[in-house]
Amino acid sequence: MAKIEECQLQTPILENGIKSLYLINDVEVKKEDFLIPVENLAVWRGDGVFEALKIHDHYPFGIEKHIDRLQRSCKKQLFKNVDFSLIKRNILKIASQYESGYVRILILRNESDEDFTIYSFYQLPINIPENYTLESQPAPWHPGGDFEVN
Repeated sequence: MAKIEECQLQTPILENGIKSLYLINDVEVKKEDFLIPVENLAVWRGDGVFEALKIHDHYPFGIEKHIDRLQRSCKKQLFKNVDFSLIKRNILKIASQYESGYVRILILRNESDEDFTIYSFYQLPINIPENYTLESQPAPWHPGGDFEVN
C-alpha cells in the first residue's frame, strides 16, 4: 500500500453546510489534498476497484456484502495485500457522520502493478427523478451495448 506523508487529522470540513470527509488509505485529508496523481495507472487505464455504499441513518447498508464484493473484485484485478479491515473502518467512520448519502471506495493502482492507494469519501444523496428507469438503452457506439431496445 502506498505511503503518504503524515497529515494532521482534520475535523470534517464544512462545504455549503455539508460536512466533507476524505481519507487516503486511513489518513484524513483536506479536499484540496484529495488528489489522484496523473501517473496513477487508474488514470492511464482505469485500473482500480470501485464501490459505493448507501448510508441509512448513519450506517452503511449491506456493508458485509460490499466488503465481500470488494474482496472478489480485488482478487480478479490482482490487487494483493489489501487491508479490508482498514476499508471497513473507513466506511464506518464516514457513514457514522451522515444520515444519508453514499460512501465511495476507490482502490486504485499507482505507478507500478504492485502498489495501490485506497481513497474513501462521502457523496451527497442523489436525487433520482420519478421517471428514471433501469430499462436498456441503445448504445450502438459501445461494443457491448444494446443495438436495439424492445
